Amino acid sequence: MLYLFIFYFYLRRNWVVFREVKAPKPFPRFQFIPPGMFDTSRGMGGVFQTRPRYQRVVCGRCHRFDSDKIFRAGFDEDVTIRFRDDFATTNDRIFLISQRMLEVLRKGKVGGFEVKPVGKEGWHALNVTLRVDSAPGAYEEAGARCRTCGMRKEGAGGGLIELLSEVTAPARSNVFFTN
Repeated sequence: MLYLFIFYFYLRRNWVVFREVKAPKPFPRFQFIPPGMFDTSRGMGGVFQTRPRYQRVVCGRCHRFDSDKIFRAGFDEDVTIRFRDDFATTNDRIFLISQRMLEVLRKGKVGGFEVKPVGKEGWHALNVTLRVDSAPGAYEEAGARCRTCGMRKEGAGGGLIELLSEVTAPARSNVFFTN
């Protein structure tokens, strides 16, 4: 069975790679649009700065980064995470799990991942270590590359693995994997 994690937008902002210096102005609310329909946690016009630990990893021009390099750099203790769930993604795309979720994964002998602590409240960044190949054409690259770092904007291009036959399945079960 192939599972896909889909995240909903959260009302509170959570940052790991960046610091929020000035909060963005919230998007206006309309009576005819349910509040959870758009990502109101981001708003418009906020001011952010890259945490010093990541200065060499985050592009100074476009502010994009390779999540694997961020994971290798580690995480700061002064990060505050405000999620009620046991797993979520921060506003800067770091996948986090709670201590309780980590214990469940370890008890279930799930493989294909590593963790590092984030903050002091029992959160852990999870990095999937088992990488598999995908079928040609499963993803399409689109959008201009940054002239400084060469990365494409998040969400540029796209594709979705819908069938297990579109990836080279891992030899063992009970593992996280990605391509």
